[in-house]
Amino acid sequence: VMLLAGEPGIGKTTLAQHVAERAWAQGATVLFGRCDEASVVAFQPFVEALGHHVAITTPAELRRQLGTRARDLALLVPALVHQLPELGEIAGTGAETERLRVFDAVTALVSTLADAGPVVLVLDDLHWADRPTLQLLVHLMRRSEELALLVVGTYRDTDLVRTHPLTDTLVDLRRANLVDRVPVRG
Repeated sequence: VMLLAGEPGIGKTTLAQHVAERAWAQGATVLFGRCDEASVVAFQPFVEALGHHVAITTPAELRRQLGTRARDLALLVPALVHQLPELGEIAGTGAETERLRVFDAVTALVSTLADAGPVVLVLDDLHWADRPTLQLLVHLMRRSEELALLVVGTYRDTDLVRTHPLTDTLVDLRRANLVDRVPVRG
């Protein structure tokens, strides 16, 4: 994980976009998602990033990439049902075991993509991320140490307080040696 930290408007998102563009030009798969200040959707940046991948990938390729985890991923990315109508209607129960299956489905998809070539996952504005989104990020990183995966996250370090969920996430990632923090200054 490479985290770009700095004040609002300093260029964190632009820098992340340049990294993503360069990686894409060199053949990497790029997934991009953003957190919004007034988000009402848990896991929003993952829904966006994987939703775009689902939208541009053929049904046959999605079946190959997801295998038996397609139903689990559809709980997070409802657009998957449009690509794979055989999944039928997907309804979540909210159970913790269901959340773990969704987390594992995300990890499995990213692993499959990374097996085919490098993957860059951009998660913009993590200072607005909810706790479940950050838990999914930690889950993904702890299970993907051997992958050709770069996660580029941006956040406003001026907005971070001790009680913010991102603070705990940063501690977890640092403790596991999974993060490099890059301060972006003027």
